[in-house]
Amino acid sequence: MKYCRYCAFCVNSDCYYCTCHDKVLGRVDRVTSCPDFVMSELVDVDTGKPYKPREPHEVGNYVSLQQTSLFSED
Repeated sequence: MKYCRYCAFCVNSDCYYCTCHDKVLGRVDRVTSCPDFVMSELVDVDTGKPYKPREPHEVGNYVSLQQTSLFSED
């Protein structure tokens, strides 16, 4: 997952700014599909915390629901 806050082009001063596209960013905590994304070596713009991807969820056992009949079929 790519987030603007972990991009090397994202700068935080009075607002979040993308230096690659020369535009002000509204939300940097949402996933982005920007083709120019570069993971920053300085990590998160605000907190300085490194990016930790979430563990993938394992597919659990799901109960198969079948339609039942009120009347028995002979």
